[in-house]
Amino acid sequence: KANPRRIYAATAQAPYRSDDGGDHWEVINDGLERRYTLHISSAPHDADVVLVTVSSNAGRENPQFYRSTDGGSHWGLIESLGNDGDMVVAIDWDPNINNRVYAGTDGGKIYCSNDDGQQWEPVPVDLPNIAIGAMIVAPA
Repeated sequence: KANPRRIYAATAQAPYRSDDGGDHWEVINDGLERRYTLHISSAPHDADVVLVTVSSNAGRENPQFYRSTDGGSHWGLIESLGNDGDMVVAIDWDPNINNRVYAGTDGGKIYCSNDDGQQWEPVPVDLPNIAIGAMIVAPA
């Protein structure tokens, strides 16, 4: 269910979605406790599967990590990471394995999910306690 005309945007007020290439935008915050959106990313193989990281403000206070399976119309909190002060700040989907996605945190941790973000496991890396600002999963 890839959708090349769908665009997601993370803003200071809420996440947004456009289904027509950016001509019209819809606020997609039903179920989000916080509105300041730092990062949003949809699965390349399914535009309805979306991950978003939000907080109370630009200072990244009270971070939370959410998942949607309906294009952001409704959100479910991912309680296993990203909401204990170690905010998820980077998300990248594996270009070789459809359901695999990675998340990096302010505290330098990396997590992996093999089921579109439902369950998460830590990746055994030994990085210094430094924020993972961005990640790219290279194609094979």
